[in-house]
Amino acid sequence: MQVSVLSHFRINSAAVADYWHSTLKKLYSSQPNWIYAKTKKKAVEDKKKNLPSEAMVKWYCSKHEMSRSEYEDSIKFFGDDFLGEIRDLEKILKSQGILKEQ
Repeated sequence: MQVSVLSHFRINSAAVADYWHSTLKKLYSSQPNWIYAKTKKKAVEDKKKNLPSEAMVKWYCSKHEMSRSEYEDSIKFFGDDFLGEIRDLEKILKSQGILKEQ
């Protein structure tokens, strides 16, 4: 009933979540079974493994005349699509001998 009232008034949902967190934290001593709180750590590790090599990053930045911060911004904005293209380009450059393997 409280949730529907807060939703009706279009209250900031982040503030509502903070309110519920502080209220439930006081009421319960342990985590209820119905709250899903576990995440996969493997997905984070896989992303780190799939990053292009440092040599590839330097080569790409020099060819496209961009700074390292612009490169990292591209990763933030375009994510896996951008990284996929960089990885594909890295494979091609290594097969042609332009980029040396580490």
